[in-house]
Amino acid sequence: MEAFLAVCRSGSLVAAVGHYPLTVSALSKAIRRVEREVGVDLFDRRGSRLSLNHSGRKFAVRAEMIVALFREAKSLACEEQKRASRLAHESS
Repeated sequence: MEAFLAVCRSGSLVAAVGHYPLTVSALSKAIRRVEREVGVDLFDRRGSRLSLNHSGRKFAVRAEMIVALFREAKSLACEEQKRASRLAHESS
């Protein structure tokens, strides 16, 4: 989903490579995988050009929320782990 959002934000696979650590080929495969999982095309394709379609725009809004929630959950889990380690260290 992050690869999908990188392409959405940058406007192309080539531009997204500068912001996301994958090759153009790997990003293209990741986009296709997301589309297969969702069951619809999220981009209109004209040759090597991609443009976000209506379904893609709707999906992107929710994808942004999901990625933000995931990052928040990850951060909270890390903070909890640090707190638990600190408490264990203090009690020993």
